[in-house]
Amino acid sequence: MKFETFLFNLSMGVLNNTMYSRAWKDGVGIEALVPLIEEGLTRLYSRFILREKHVIIEMRVGTTFYHFKRMFSVTGADPIQVPYPYIMDLPGEPFVEDVIKILSVHDTQNVLRPLNDPNQINSVFTPQPDILQNPYPLELEALMVTYQAGPEPFYTLNGDGNVELVDEFYLPPVLVPALANYVAYMVYSRINTAESSAKAASHLQIYEMICKDAEMFDLVNNSKSSTNLRFGQNGWA
Repeated sequence: MKFETFLFNLSMGVLNNTMYSRAWKDGVGIEALVPLIEEGLTRLYSRFILREKHVIIEMRVGTTFYHFKRMFSVTGADPIQVPYPYIMDLPGEPFVEDVIKILSVHDTQNVLRPLNDPNQINSVFTPQPDILQNPYPLELEALMVTYQAGPEPFYTLNGDGNVELVDEFYLPPVLVPALANYVAYMVYSRINTAESSAKAASHLQIYEMICKDAEMFDLVNNSKSSTNLRFGQNGWA
């Protein structure tokens, strides 16, 4: 979705009677709205699988816990602190710390490994959302991990510290009103009056209603972006 369009609808819609009503036109208040939009997007990307990504993890005997941190990736590791990085990313596709939940793990034969099943000898585990535990790793064995990813960054800070928004961001149309209402909920909940508290509660209720409808009718199941990475593409076949 065009970010300018979303900002226009947000300013002229649910935030029309607030100090952010001109944010779309002259940028007033954008810096304050950015973290609220970011939180709303993260909540929606956590609630729904809107983006899937794949990453290759290279096993080493003696290492059973694999943390999905950039410092352990080929492109992000400090060779002194991490001489043997295990996240096999590429310069053109660097790993970013956007793991929400590990969904599945395949070996080099494309066999699905059991996940969090203590009754299976070859099971791998997720003690934390961004940690993969392999109790019996084989030296240099490669595992392909598919994970639920968070949203792509929708803004940057320029040299002056000002916010520069991207042209577009990804969100299924059915969830755009949910994001707008979540932002409105956050805005009104920070105003300490009875009227604003009531408005905040109303916007949160609308947000939940939209999300529950999307879940009930499976409206976003097939509306997700995916970054595909096969073993053979990068020499780990």
